[in-house]
Amino acid sequence: MSATIHAENFVNNLLHFFTETFEGTPEFPTAYLDTNVSFFHACQAISAAQASTPITDGGMTLASHIEHTRFYMNLLLQHMQGHATKDVNWDETWWQQTVSEDSWHTLQHDLATSYQAVKTHVQNVDTWQDVAISDALAIVVHSAYHLGAIRQIMKVLAETEAG
Repeated sequence: MSATIHAENFVNNLLHFFTETFEGTPEFPTAYLDTNVSFFHACQAISAAQASTPITDGGMTLASHIEHTRFYMNLLLQHMQGHATKDVNWDETWWQQTVSEDSWHTLQHDLATSYQAVKTHVQNVDTWQDVAISDALAIVVHSAYHLGAIRQIMKVLAETEAG
């Protein structure tokens, strides 16, 4: 049995999850357990020092998760736009371990810019081919995974600071 998914339905649902992952939502129902849980809320809630603090020896920091997510979104956006993906050393995408106040603001700005670029592209796709569908879903799923990791790091940091 073959079924057709209308592009408008696909895009609306995709953007719902993508927007919630990055901007959050102030009301229920949400796809996540809490309202106002998002990348942008997390970034606003932490300082550069917190963003630079690993919770385990050799662990990734909040800054590294955010930079990795930004890089991944940009790479898959290029792929959705038809550009060949070069070989990527994924270990190098975690380079941003520490940030100053200025570089923390720049990283947040760069994340927001990447988010908006993906959102704009998704809204303007005329025909959804298999690769574009896969890339768009991967961006949302991958970003949601890192949001979960960021939330767990924030929880540990808060518990450590409390005492």
